[in-house]
Amino acid sequence: MLFRFFLLLNILSIFSALEGLLDSIAVSGNPGTFVFAVPAAGSQPANLVDTSTTYSASTLSLARKITGQLNTNMPTGMTLAIELQAPLIGTSQGSVTMSTTPADLITGMILLTLQSGLQITYTMTATVQASPVTNSVVTVTYTLL
Repeated sequence: MLFRFFLLLNILSIFSALEGLLDSIAVSGNPGTFVFAVPAAGSQPANLVDTSTTYSASTLSLARKITGQLNTNMPTGMTLAIELQAPLIGTSQGSVTMSTTPADLITGMILLTLQSGLQITYTMTATVQASPVTNSVVTVTYTLL
């Protein structure tokens, strides 16, 4: 009985060591530039959507989630929402409006998650009250917790 207990502790120790090595998230690149067209009188600008990037995630942990946050607030009258495609084991929180506060994008990632090529959808919206902005860069930080 002592041998089985010792063996189980060793297996858990190895699993714990691997856990830190394999927890990662990577993004394939940056989305394209968002340029709004001037809307017709009395209309709101059309939403802009970019699906050109993907992400990969790997974890051996019992419970992980992916959060996202902006490095700065969006300009007045503009919002950026992000939706991450869920891995096989995990739940997408749908389209989430981003801010400088971390927001859950994927929850419930457990045990063995090793996936790549998962879609990222960026949706930029603006109202007619939005101030004109040129060459503004906003950084999204994704974190695997």
